[in-house]
Amino acid sequence: MQNEPTKLYAGDTQSWTRVDADYPATDGWILTYFFALGPNEPTPVAAVASGADYLLTLTPTITSSWTPGICHWLAQVALNGEVHTVDEGAFDMLPNPTGAYDRRSHAEKCLAAITAVIEGQMADPIVEYEIDGVKAKKLPHDQLVALRAKYLSIVRRQKGGGLFTQHPVRFWP
Repeated sequence: MQNEPTKLYAGDTQSWTRVDADYPATDGWILTYFFALGPNEPTPVAAVASGADYLLTLTPTITSSWTPGICHWLAQVALNGEVHTVDEGAFDMLPNPTGAYDRRSHAEKCLAAITAVIEGQMADPIVEYEIDGVKAKKLPHDQLVALRAKYLSIVRRQKGGGLFTQHPVRFWP
């Protein structure tokens, strides 16, 4: 019975038992999992024998420094120089929920960035320019406004609002 996690929060403890009839712990096999996040070197974690099965425990000491993303894992057994890969998979590594991190969704981050660009362009009406033969062109205001409306709609839906949620119009002096 394998119960590898499908998601894990950094700083949490996660344990599971792995049964492998072909390579039982009672025959002396040692099971090691290798966890890799992004381009980093894999982190090896050895399981302990539990009868013929294996018990693997990820402790907060191990997981607290792991960064959010997809964590790929590989399980290998070894005995007397013989090594066999018995399984592989992946799970979502999530940030520590009690730590400091940006809790906004991707759409909320995009909306904030687009709004900042629109506000910045209001002070600088130049849309296209050339410096030493290098041309640069900003997105026209109408395209930015359309893009902002798209992300605003996504954010509203994420927060439980409808596509056409009514919001009051506010005028500032």
